[in-house]
Amino acid sequence: NYAAVGISSGNSTTYTNIKMHGGIIKGSLYGGGNNNGSGDSTTKSTINITTTGGEIRGSLYGGANALGTVYGDVNLTINGGTFLDSIYGGGRGGYVNSTNYGTYIRDKINVTIGTTDTMPIVTNNIYGGSAYGSVNTLSQSPTLSTNGINMTINNVQIAGSIFGGSKGDTGLNPYVAGNILIDVNGGIIPNLFGGNDI
Repeated sequence: NYAAVGISSGNSTTYTNIKMHGGIIKGSLYGGGNNNGSGDSTTKSTINITTTGGEIRGSLYGGANALGTVYGDVNLTINGGTFLDSIYGGGRGGYVNSTNYGTYIRDKINVTIGTTDTMPIVTNNIYGGSAYGSVNTLSQSPTLSTNGINMTINNVQIAGSIFGGSKGDTGLNPYVAGNILIDVNGGIIPNLFGGNDI
């Protein structure tokens, strides 16, 4: 399917735009689908998520849940809101085998947190990459990608840490094949790491 809503399109680019201004999400928010990505090798998919308020009691993910490729960019603009768990630029789900890649973001991830006037509140961590999934590569022996992760931290109150890369686990080594750039302009941050959280 081309967009997260599953509508086929003859366009060369599709968009998924999510804007959260208030309310409560009791679970998590995903820019991609559930066991399903968006776009394909010839149709670029761009996912845009903006929050100005509200509360997410799970985590926010730019990509898919469990399984799915985003064939394009993910742009997170977190201007406000309360997040009781973590924020991820990518999806949630790691590499299993050569026929099940988990979650994968093909192109760039851009994450902007806060403004000079607004301060999101994050209880856990912020990751530029995925939870267990891949960014910029499907290979388990990746080469350098021209894409990557860009993070701009303007203002945030966070109890955990900020990671430029992804979250891993035992047996799950998430790859980020592109460069990682983090600009910090403000905020209250206990720890910041340029790479992954394993």
